[in-house]
Amino acid sequence: VTTHVRRPFLQCIKDTCKGLDTVKFHVAALGIGIILLVEVMRWAKAKYPKNGVLNFLGTSRNAIAVMIAGGVCALALHFGEEFPRPEHIPSGLKPIVVPDF
Repeated sequence: VTTHVRRPFLQCIKDTCKGLDTVKFHVAALGIGIILLVEVMRWAKAKYPKNGVLNFLGTSRNAIAVMIAGGVCALALHFGEEFPRPEHIPSGLKPIVVPDF
């Protein structure tokens, strides 16, 4: 008898794929563009390790991607385009508790 064990990662992938039809085109294009940018910077760093500028850009690629995506979203919001944003982010840290053993 085989028991089916629910795999949380695969379940998340399935749930993500179910919601793809609700994604706006410009949000998907920004996400895909940022992924491509990060991969190109990773490739450039590996291909030309002696180049100081490419090495710097390759090392800080995640920070650069966040700044570019944030800038694009800020410009879009300035010109009236809607990007999905969280409604409310609770402030403060959760209280420190001793875990149950």
